[in-house]
Amino acid sequence: MHTGDITVEARTEYDPVDSRMLSHYRFIRGAEVHAATAAHHVYTSGQIGDFLTDGGFGEIRRFAGPDGSPFTLGSPRLLVTARRVE
Repeated sequence: MHTGDITVEARTEYDPVDSRMLSHYRFIRGAEVHAATAAHHVYTSGQIGDFLTDGGFGEIRRFAGPDGSPFTLGSPRLLVTARRVE
């Protein structure tokens, strides 16, 4: 990808042991090169629900968007609401 005089190279790999995506970037401008890596941890919807339950939350609801559409397999995003249990 090019933006102005900067070229950006990116490659992504999945680390199954640590359940994370690693995105490796190279930013190139002339002879100047900068490299960076970003780690994105990957959790299932069920794991997120377990984290919330373990943290004292209940009434966990999952949505695919702010319009309240239901979260299903293949939804492009997950929005979660939960209520603190007292």
